[in-house]
Amino acid sequence: QIVGNTGISLRSLTADEPKLSFDSLALLFERAAELTEDDLLGFRHGQSRELKRAGMLAYLAISSPTLLGSLQCLARYQRIFSEALQIDVSMLEEDGVVAWRYDVPISTIRRQYVEFAVAGIISDLRTLTGRSLYPDRIEFRHNRKSGNRELERFFGCRVIFGSDDNRIVLKKSDLTVPLLTADDHLYRLLQRLSESA
Repeated sequence: QIVGNTGISLRSLTADEPKLSFDSLALLFERAAELTEDDLLGFRHGQSRELKRAGMLAYLAISSPTLLGSLQCLARYQRIFSEALQIDVSMLEEDGVVAWRYDVPISTIRRQYVEFAVAGIISDLRTLTGRSLYPDRIEFRHNRKSGNRELERFFGCRVIFGSDDNRIVLKKSDLTVPLLTADDHLYRLLQRLSESA
């Protein structure tokens, strides 16, 4: 029922390594939210996502020495994970800002997926650092009419909707926090592989 008339086959979802275009993935999230009548579905599922399912890029991120290095790796090698994703960390070291957008047609509804991704990132950073990490603020390009308080409760900061970009603004002091999963040997090995990819 979830694939409905989306043009997405169940076979592509149950493969060992499912590969979907961003448009298809975003559509699945929107359809699932519609079918379950849960407007916070993406956000809720993001809190318990499995980071390692993102493959080599996830392992590179979790083996990085610090939170800063992890986010810089995600930005540098983003194309391994998604052709649509564009991450900007040019203001990360100076202002703690990670901004991103998706290079897809404006008609692509992506609200559920974006909230899934942000909840996942914050949840992952808390797990990887072993800290109750709270950003200074989070900004979304899309608008939301309800559920804002639940998001603010989880993120522990102000959440702004209708911004000019998607952003996570982190405290600069959190950027140097070492990751509990840091592994220098694995990090160097995966960096070489990522450069080749």
